[in-house]
Amino acid sequence: MISVIDHSVRARLNLTPLAYMLCDACSQLRPLMIGTGVSFLSETLGVNTQSIKQTMTQLIEMGLLEKLENGYYYPSKKWYLSLSGEQVSVETPSETIAKDVIAFFNEVNGTKYHLHSNIDLVKKIIKNNNKLTLNHFKSVIVHKHDTWGSDEKMKEYNRPSTLFSGKFLKYLDDANHYWINKQKHDTAATLLGN
Repeated sequence: MISVIDHSVRARLNLTPLAYMLCDACSQLRPLMIGTGVSFLSETLGVNTQSIKQTMTQLIEMGLLEKLENGYYYPSKKWYLSLSGEQVSVETPSETIAKDVIAFFNEVNGTKYHLHSNIDLVKKIIKNNNKLTLNHFKSVIVHKHDTWGSDEKMKEYNRPSTLFSGKFLKYLDDANHYWINKQKHDTAATLLGN
């Protein structure tokens, strides 16, 4: 099997060379009725199975590959459309969330941080904690805006590179405690008629 990477397609889809090769291999093997399981692709391409599995997962999220019940992978309609020059949208769910997070951060804080230089920070957090949702990020953003935004010393730290660092889960925990205490305080104030 010969795989020649069409770098214009690869760049347009924002794929790594390995991701492109996997899609190409699956599309070449499908008409030959050859099973495209992880082990076979690993042996054929000379790439470890863990890398194949991770890349296949990303390609499925992007909608470029489909996994059949028999465990074989085949290209989706999006893959074939992209090869013919059609513009197809291939964002992963984590990319979509990451863009929404940075847009929300800018909206709440009145800033203009660039998406491209900050979405990778959010995607890394999501990759390591795949149960996080957009609401988790919004909670931290609003919490830090409310607490750090009015503090002259901390105001300068209210930026994506700080919030979406290795301390994000700590900030999320802080935000959860903040919102619980705020709700208790607001309820008590309502009951007391304040």
